[in-house]
Amino acid sequence: ISPIGAHFYTLSWQEAQAAVANNGFTMEPDRTGYLRPDKFPGSQPLYRLNPDGRAAYLVTPSKAEVDSLLATGNWTLDGIIGYAARTQQKGTVALLRYSDATEWRLALAPPYGQDLTQQGYQLDGTVGYVYPLSVRVGAIYFSNWQRKTNPEIIQAGYTYFHRTYPDWWAGVRDYSGDDPSVP
Repeated sequence: ISPIGAHFYTLSWQEAQAAVANNGFTMEPDRTGYLRPDKFPGSQPLYRLNPDGRAAYLVTPSKAEVDSLLATGNWTLDGIIGYAARTQQKGTVALLRYSDATEWRLALAPPYGQDLTQQGYQLDGTVGYVYPLSVRVGAIYFSNWQRKTNPEIIQAGYTYFHRTYPDWWAGVRDYSGDDPSVP
């Protein structure tokens, strides 16, 4: 959010940091859904435009709207900020655009986001469908999982994780949140 309340949407961490450092923006504590950086089957681009002379940003999936606004000579196209699904897919929710007399806002459809009409905004419509949450999935590979060939695993449990018993899962267990004996 800018010092005057304009909302700036980006997928670029560098662009977000520059907005904070150079223009006095502050980061929102919550994400407004998750766009993808690249095209995918069934996707549509989301364009970000700026009305010249104003600290405001409009996001639209409509190339016709982009062309119409640029034709006035009063708008600047910042480019494509990411890609959203054109239609609802499993696990996605509507990303809605709202407006008032001075700005445009994006919000996830309730219950994942706020209904901004309660704050005086007008619902402009859906700009696409996005995932409301980001889930990272990974695997941990243990190549030397043999008691006789790698006693360092047990020793690390004693040394670094302060175990009082031989624990092959020391370290992994500490970050899982599933062991009540680990603070």
